[in-house]
Parts: sequence; C-alpha cells; structure tokens
Amino acid sequence: MSEFKEFLDATIEKIRALKNVACEMEHEQVLREPDGLRPRQNSAVEHGFQRADYCPMEVRAARLGCAHTPARTNLLRDLKEISNRYPDNQMLQELICQLEQIDREIIEVDWKKSDQELDDARQSMVVVELAAPSLGEQEKLEEILRGTRVLNDQHTRLVGQLDTWRMRTLNELQSLSDALQNG
Repeated sequence: MSEFKEFLDATIEKIRALKNVACEMEHEQVLREPDGLRPRQNSAVEHGFQRADYCPMEVRAARLGCAHTPARTNLLRDLKEISNRYPDNQMLQELICQLEQIDREIIEVDWKKSDQELDDARQSMVVVELAAPSLGEQEKLEEILRGTRVLNDQHTRLVGQLDTWRMRTLNELQSLSDALQNG
C-alpha cells in the first residue's frame, strides 16, 4: 500500500472517529450561586464572573463541533494535503471551503455567546440587586435570554451542517481510496 493511500485511509478513520455534539457552548456559561439567580463572581478575571470549565482537551479534540477543538484545523490541513494530489477534484475543494466556512461561523457564535452570557450575568445582577426591579429591567433580561437561545440554536444548526459535511467528505474520500485500491 502506498504511503499516500495509508494517509488517505487514516484521514477517513479520523473523520469516522470524530463525534459531533451540540453542547450549546456550555463553556461560555456564567455559573450561578446556589440560589440559581445570582451569577458567581470571580475577581481574578477581567469580566468579574466565574465561567464553566472547558471540556478536557481529549474531549474537545474528539468533537468536530466544539468551538475550541483542534479537530477542524487538523482536518483542513489533511484535506488540503489530499487535494494537492487531486487539484482538479472540485468536490474536495468544495468540502474544504465548506469546512472553513463552518469553522468561521462556529468561532463567531462562540464569541457572541461569550458576550451574551456576560450581558446576562450583568443584567441578572441588576435585577437581583434591585428590591423591586422594573418591568423594563426584567424585559431587558428576557431579551438577553432570547438572544442566548438564538445562539444555541445557531450552534445546533452548525453541528447539523457538520454532520452533513462529514458524510459527504467520508463518501468522497472513500471513493478516492477505492480508486487507488482498484487502479
């Protein structure tokens, strides 16, 4: 078996092994005090709130849809190396472009979710600290929470796009592998 075919088959196995979880980017969540209302504060960080921990690196590395995974970057590197062997393969070029686009969108949603969670924590502090919060303050908090739900839905949609991308990519790479095997 050629070194390239081994690389191609190893890339196929890497893609098969990856998980795709719609976690709603829980790592951006600001933790709450036991009352469930008051955000936990943390004076050691600039924004002043305690966030959930990142998933362990071995978990992130195995999840294609994670905002902080090295998996997409590694796959892009491998796919570009494969595409160098098949420069006229339009499908492979399209799959690379799609993964780059989804990657950018996941990172953008991650940044927005970070800001949204901090806005939620700040507004929650206002509402909790006021003896009788105004309807406007409550509505502002509800608007922030709706925005968070929209971002969670966007991440779930992107994870779904990654599932479709993954199947198309596996089919294309398997076709290339089969052609090398038979030809």
